Parts: sequence; C-alpha cells; structure tokens
Amino acid sequence: MSAPGSILSALFSPNLTRSLINQSKDGDRFLHAAALASLKAIKARAQDDPPSTATLFIAMTSKNGAIDFDRLTKSKTLEQIIISADDNTLVTIVDHLQGIILRPGSDEPATVDYRRRLVADILLHIVKSYAHYDVKLSSLEQEDSWLHKLLSVFVEYAYFIPTESAKTRKVPLPGISESGRKVFQERLSSCLGRLLAVGKDERVSFPFLVISMIRSRVKKGKHTELVFKADKLVAKTVEKAHESLETIAAEVC
Repeated sequence: MSAPGSILSALFSPNLTRSLINQSKDGDRFLHAAALASLKAIKARAQDDPPSTATLFIAMTSKNGAIDFDRLTKSKTLEQIIISADDNTLVTIVDHLQGIILRPGSDEPATVDYRRRLVADILLHIVKSYAHYDVKLSSLEQEDSWLHKLLSVFVEYAYFIPTESAKTRKVPLPGISESGRKVFQERLSSCLGRLLAVGKDERVSFPFLVISMIRSRVKKGKHTELVFKADKLVAKTVEKAHESLETIAAEVC
C-alpha cells in the first residue's frame, strides 16, 4: 500500500472495505488470501508511515467500515494501527472515537451500547499499548495531548449528562445508558490503573488530573451536570479532599 497520504482514504470504498471484512473472516472465501495480504499491507503502511495511521483508522471504522473491524476480520489490524500511531495522530483518533460515542449510527439500544463499549475498549487499549510514557509523560498532562483528551472523554460520559443549554452536536444521541455509563467508569478506572504503574514519581498526577477535570466541569456547570448529586456535607468533604490533593501534588512537583 503505497498511495500518497492525500488520497489514502479514497481507497477505502464501500466495496473494498466490505470485501476486506467478508473475505478475511472465512478461509473458504475465494479472495481470502488476497484479503489477508491487504490487511498485512495496511499494517505495514501504519508501521512505516505513522502520520497515515489516523487516515487508515478513520477509514476503517467509519460508515464504509466497522468499529468492530478486528472482530469481524479476526485480525488485529486496528490494534496494530494504534500501536504505530504517533502522538499527533492519536489526538485525531481520539477525536474520531468521541464522534462515534456521540453518533453511534443506530437508534437500537443494544447496538448503541455495543458500539460505545467497543469505543471504550479501544480507548483503553490506546492507554495500555502506548510505549513512550517514559520520555513523554510530562507533555501528556497538557490539555492538547491525546491522553488528556482521552481521559476527558471518559470523565464526560462516565459522570456527566448534558444540560438543556448544551449544543446539539455535543449531546450523545441516543443518550448514554446506565450500562454504558458503567462501562466508561470501569474503563476509566482501568486506565488509571495502567497510568499508576508508569512511574513512581508521577503516581499522584493522573488521578489528580481526573479529579480536577470533574471538579472543573462541576464548577462550570453550564452545559453538563453530574449524574448524581451530593448533599452539602459530602460536597464539602470532597472539596477538602481536593485541596489536600492539591497540596500533595505541589509537594511532589
């Protein structure tokens, strides 16, 4: 696969993408070997050209493809693309995945929950498979980093619901179900578990970052609100806990 990056997405027509899915999953299919060779070429392109990974990933998971592409093809093509992605393309991939959460392409509750769960799993896979924490940890705490954006996505759909003033394009349609919200909460917890193991000197930073995200959203409170409401005593306790965390974080830094 040697097409220029500017036309790479055009290769993934409805017919090609559907053929890749149908022919690769069954060894008895006439074009099975050709489909496998194509998937191998896609993985190789991702490894050799990291900036192309966003284009490949989006093309294979948009309307012509499927968010469960790897399951359908019994391959690890999307996984390999993610592993090959650089920091800039991961930002684009995370934005694309958030778009699928917002508009999963179905109104059927079971299908919507399934697709959002797959997105949550892919986001978790990004965190677990990232190989450069040791040299890029400090930059990943910045607001424009892929990790900050990814954690923000989990926080938003795990703990918040949109208010009436929220812009329609930022409101999940259909809304996030209780089971879907639980998935986001669990995957966020798993992300923090991975991040806690990154470096001993940074153990407070990412849990603190997530708490700060929640607190900031609560304070702004214009377009989103917490799913659950705490009474004044609990809210006061949480505020004191956050102040303590700020003190600890300052001492660590």
